[in-house]
Amino acid sequence: MTTSGSIDWNMTGTEIVQAAVSIVNERSSEIPLTNNEISDGLNVANRLLKHWQTKFHLWKRDEGVLFLRNGVTNYTIGASSGNDQACLLDDFINTTITTAAVLGASTLVVGSTTGMVAADFIGIELDDGTRQWTTIVSVDSATGLTITATLTAASAVGRTVFTYTTALERPLRVEGVRRRIITNATEVELTHWSRQQYFAQNNKNSSGTPTSYFYSPRLGKGRFYLWQTASTVNQLLYLTFNRTMEDFDTSSNNPDLPQEWLDPFVWALAEEIALEYQCPLDKFQLIKLKAAEKLDDALGWDEEEVSLNIRPNFRG
Repeated sequence: MTTSGSIDWNMTGTEIVQAAVSIVNERSSEIPLTNNEISDGLNVANRLLKHWQTKFHLWKRDEGVLFLRNGVTNYTIGASSGNDQACLLDDFINTTITTAAVLGASTLVVGSTTGMVAADFIGIELDDGTRQWTTIVSVDSATGLTITATLTAASAVGRTVFTYTTALERPLRVEGVRRRIITNATEVELTHWSRQQYFAQNNKNSSGTPTSYFYSPRLGKGRFYLWQTASTVNQLLYLTFNRTMEDFDTSSNNPDLPQEWLDPFVWALAEEIALEYQCPLDKFQLIKLKAAEKLDDALGWDEEEVSLNIRPNFRG
């Protein structure tokens, strides 16, 4: 027996809509959909994807980094401009200054520029205890680079330098947070507070070691609240978060789904569009049942395999 050796099969938006219409309307896949049918089908598919964001988590989870500032109580997270600095953990590069940089410098000598490219965001720890953020104009050598804005204060040898390429999108939900000082590999988990717990704190500006957080996804940009506030710019937060599912912008886009979710998605879309195609009630009930079965199978798979620890309660 010879197998293909390939595991990259996928479906485009058009193919997904075609498959859903075929289930509902018994239309042969050889009969092309109209442009209006494809457009309407993709609109429903986008609505369905956004609703499904509430249903599963494993492959939507990712790791991010939030760069802290001294004395700041809350941070705005989102990919648009004007937000605080955050990125995916895989996108984060850190190094140090190896030749002292003076006030007004536009070139830096660092331990390594590996992985850095022009237009990356860069944050330089300054001697005044702040971190200046700007962008990279050019990577000039294995250790040298030019930055867009000149330094607002000197930066001595050993000061930290952080870079990343893409700003973190708005997390749908933050599931866990670990605190780390960049010079120390130890990570310490923070306590997840409710909104009421955070806003009940009488001194939100208390500075020291962050121990607790509250996250509000809001509209457009997320707001991350921290207590206590950071006392050094070399404190970082590592976030485990649920990301937003990507849209169908064109009919040729693939869905932001793993392969095992394609069949449940087709059947769910068929259920959503069935009434629009005047599907008979008895057939609609069968489609609805089939869609529920396939979704239940997928949700049953989308779980972590972890141990369940049970211990007796020895209260006297």
